[in-house]
Amino acid sequence: DIPEALARANGKPKLLRKMFLSFHETYAGAMPKLLKLINEGSYPEAERLAHSLKGDAGTLAAKELSEAASKLEYAFRVDQKEEMDFLLDALEKALAPAIAAIFTLSRSKEVVPP
Repeated sequence: DIPEALARANGKPKLLRKMFLSFHETYAGAMPKLLKLINEGSYPEAERLAHSLKGDAGTLAAKELSEAASKLEYAFRVDQKEEMDFLLDALEKALAPAIAAIFTLSRSKEVVPP
């Protein structure tokens, strides 16, 4: 929700662009990192990554992505390993288009996406 994200950036398009680019830099490799952490049994670190992703996506008004990360974070917290595949798939489906859109933004002169 670009208008909501812009409002959260105090109406400053350049700040919002910076926030988007920072998000891309931080989370472009989030899925492989999450899978690696899970395979290593590093569930507390995976939970922290999901938590950070939830918060940063929420700040950018990426509601579907924030919700997917929140559900994954909760699954880590309550040890619902049987739900992991489904939740990781949902997260990837929400994260991939966000990362792709921000990558497109990073290669353009636009301040924020239309």
